[in-house]
Amino acid sequence: MTHVVIPLYDRFTALDVIGVYQPLALTPGIDVVLVAERPGPVHDDCGMLSLVAEAALDDVRAADVLVVPGGPGTGPALTGPLPAWIGRIHATTTFTTSVCSGSLLLGAAGLLRGRRGTSHYRVAQKLVHFGAEPTDQRVVEEPNARIITAPACRVASTWG
Repeated sequence: MTHVVIPLYDRFTALDVIGVYQPLALTPGIDVVLVAERPGPVHDDCGMLSLVAEAALDDVRAADVLVVPGGPGTGPALTGPLPAWIGRIHATTTFTTSVCSGSLLLGAAGLLRGRRGTSHYRVAQKLVHFGAEPTDQRVVEEPNARIITAPACRVASTWG
């Protein structure tokens, strides 16, 4: 069973989560788990949709694949517990991935230092603050680092 973990934070972009979650959750042999700082509902960037985190960040110690979504809530999430948790989980993953501004969280975790990365065009240049080299590629794969970043919901399509 491949264990995919998607962290949620206030004001995530729903498409960044659902666009990855839906095809993976329907794939035999893949288990997708939504996590957050604490279990329970987490509101998207529109405030009209909540997804339920099944577990707290501290309850999840490993993942085969980590998918970090973006959204307007990325900025506040940079100073919370999520970057440190991403850094710890990355040590256990086959792939650590991000969608849109989720790459900023990978950067804050120290995973993009000295590497190429991509993000939403409005925030891509902020990757330099984390020692990353921003690029406008649709998907950036750093196979030696086990990292994939994408500016839109294209991450799942790179696995197969």
